[in-house]
Amino acid sequence: MINVYTASTQMIDDVQAAVSSVCSQLEQQGEISKNAIGLISCQYEFVMSGVVSALRKALPFPIAGCSSSTMAMSPIPNGLKQSETEGDLCLVLTVLDSNEFTFEAAVTEPISLESDMAHTCRPIFENREKPSLIWAFAPCVSRVAGDYLVEAITEQSGGALVFGGFSVDDSPTFQDNCFVITPDGDYRDRVGFVLFYGDIKPAFYNASISEKRLFDRDFMVTEANGAEIISINDRSSTEFLDLIGITPEMARSAVLTNLVLGIYVDDSSYYPRQIIGFSDNDTILLGGTVEAGTRFRIGGYDKADMLEAANGVLEKVFESGQQKSFAFILSCASRSVLLGSESLDEIHMVRQSLGNLPFLMAYAGGEICPLKRSDGTVFSHFQNGAFIICVI
Repeated sequence: MINVYTASTQMIDDVQAAVSSVCSQLEQQGEISKNAIGLISCQYEFVMSGVVSALRKALPFPIAGCSSSTMAMSPIPNGLKQSETEGDLCLVLTVLDSNEFTFEAAVTEPISLESDMAHTCRPIFENREKPSLIWAFAPCVSRVAGDYLVEAITEQSGGALVFGGFSVDDSPTFQDNCFVITPDGDYRDRVGFVLFYGDIKPAFYNASISEKRLFDRDFMVTEANGAEIISINDRSSTEFLDLIGITPEMARSAVLTNLVLGIYVDDSSYYPRQIIGFSDNDTILLGGTVEAGTRFRIGGYDKADMLEAANGVLEKVFESGQQKSFAFILSCASRSVLLGSESLDEIHMVRQSLGNLPFLMAYAGGEICPLKRSDGTVFSHFQNGAFIICVI
């Protein structure tokens, strides 16, 4: 069993008051053991003002997480007084405590796009037993390639399942002030981990775009280089887009918002891969790698459909009937952009769907979540444009 404690603050400029408030909220909920771990999501100014650093010193357990553009959490459990904290100018903290499982936090050395991911991740896992579950917090996607990071974590951990996200902020590019929060400090260029040990049985849920929003035709990548699609069905990227009625101008205006590829894992499942830009040669640049021979459909996000797809997986959380303690939810920052003035609608839907189940939700610049193939095998995968849930 996992006991859950929550606290929050909106005091960015008064470090002492912020720490005092968080500690007071936790104290009224009962005694927390030294085995606990604190999961934090916050607006980046809480890092820059020193609030996160002060909490790190004040709390008797390690903290881990990253900055986000918008975040939310469930109220204090057991009916104790606290508002439902949510929005873009807040810090939310969820503490997990258990006498059945153990938690350990770790952080890599500095990392970059040129880093050998395996070499960087190896020291985290080489002297530890295989974790039952890994939560990973990565820096801005401009600093580390998501697919290569997930591949390295999976390999170096001995195949442990990975869930997590990439730091994001509320700047126009989502990249200016991205921090990973660890027990050792707050970093722009390191990967942080929460490692779970014990007989924990996590459940994972994933939503992106409904199949009805995908173009009713399969296409194939015929030439690619990492995250760059050079040709599709033996046509150049621009020829392909023109063929399906999307001009380069239309595509450029939809970048990072509603254009998405549904990449097929097999005949029954797919994951989202967003178009994030175009090269100087007008080849398509994706938010993750793709290989020649990859089959996909192309589509566009729609507000109503996006919420419908997320609600569909939220309804599955309670289908198994197994006891659940906590839900960790990440949604792509581009989904928040698409929601516009209704940016909190996805959060409000989560509150309504999960009822009394404690949760922490944040927006991310890239999402890591295990996917299931039609044969039942599960593998960790990097995505973008996704809504993902880990329930423990």
